[in-house]
Parts: sequence; structure tokens; C-alpha cells
Amino acid sequence: MVGQLSCRVPTDWFLDPSMCWFEWQTLVSAMLALLAAFIGALFLNRQIIQSERHERARVSRRYRASRRTLRLALHDVDEFAQASIYSLEAAYNAFVATGSDLADCDFEIPKLSELAQQRLSAILETSDDPSVISLVDSILNEIQVVLARMNSLRTRRARRGLVGISGNFCFCIIRCAALHAMSDGLFSYARQRSETAPISVSWDEVESVLDMLQLYPQDYPELFKLLEVRRQMHPSVWTANA
Repeated sequence: MVGQLSCRVPTDWFLDPSMCWFEWQTLVSAMLALLAAFIGALFLNRQIIQSERHERARVSRRYRASRRTLRLALHDVDEFAQASIYSLEAAYNAFVATGSDLADCDFEIPKLSELAQQRLSAILETSDDPSVISLVDSILNEIQVVLARMNSLRTRRARRGLVGISGNFCFCIIRCAALHAMSDGLFSYARQRSETAPISVSWDEVESVLDMLQLYPQDYPELFKLLEVRRQMHPSVWTANA
């Protein structure tokens, strides 16, 4: 009689291993299933890592492309702000001179291309720098505010006297100059001379924009008086995450 272990496997199993496979087939099947699952998990994990690597590379390529085209968007924003200021200035002068209905003034509302706004939005989607995201987001918001303000002025009829209407013109001009200054603050980043955006934009930078466009205190005292009031109310035009 052949002796057996307690697990019913012959003591001389090495002479005939088939008995082991028969007696342990459930355990062997389970072990093979575990091995297959482990190998499958390894391949799946490798695919996930590879997919994540490809996604990071795609986002990185898009970010580099977005950053290189950002300067074009900022140039368009500056031109939009300048054209808006010139248009508002002409309408303001006509209104102050005549007190006429705003509809009779030469007041065209400039347009900013959709492409420029898309390029700014692409930075929001691809950048992970909080200062850049905050400034770009504020620029997009400021564009909407400026357009809304100008549309309001364009459709509103002037009442008797200059109280309110002329102040709204001045306020719009200041907002456009602020938009220009905020856009200028991103140029170093767009040109890859800096890896981050400024954390604030000062009123001095807004005043520099007005000076560049030849709007001087002696010619527009009401405008610069309002600018000084805004300076006293707010330490800066814009501050990151404010």
C-alpha cells in the first residue's frame, strides 16, 4: 500500500505528478486565475500610465502653442482698447461741445475678434499658473464690461446738462485704459521673458496709457479727476485673486 500525505497526494508524487494536478486542480486553477489577473492589471496599469503621459504631452504642446500665440491676442486687445478710447474721446468731445443726443455723435463701438478671445481662453485651459489664470480671466471680464458700458452709452439718450453722461464717458475711457494696462502686463509672459504674470496693475500704468494716447490732464480735467477718485478708492487697478 502506497503511503499518502493528509492532502491525499501520494508520497511518491514526484514519480507521477498527474495525481497532484488532479487533486489540486481547483487550487491550481485559482492560482492561474490570480496570475492572469495580476498580469492583466500590470498591462492595464501600463496602458493608463501611457495614456496619462500622452495626455500630459498633448496639454503641454497645446500650452506652448497657446503661449506663443498669446502675444497676438494681447496685440488685438490693445488695439481694441485704443480704438475704444479714441471713439469715446471723439463722442465725449462732441457731446461736451453740443450736449447733443448721443445717437448724433460719431460713436462707433470697436469689435474684438473671436480668435483673440479664443486664444485668451486657451491659456485658461492649459496654464496652471494662478497669476496668469487670474490676469487672463480678468482681461476677458474687462472686455465684457467695456463692451456693455459702451453699448449702454451708445443707446442711452442724453438728458439736459452734462451731469452723469460725461462722467460715464470718462469712466469708460478709464476702463479701456485699464484693459490696455492689464494686457500690457502679460506681454513679458507671452514673449517668454517671464514665467509668471504680474500680481497687480497700478494706476500709474493706466495713466501712462492715457499719456501715450495723448489724453492730458489739462485737456480732460474731468477724466483725470475721476481717475484720482478711483485711485483713492482702490490701491491698484487689478490685483491677482482679488
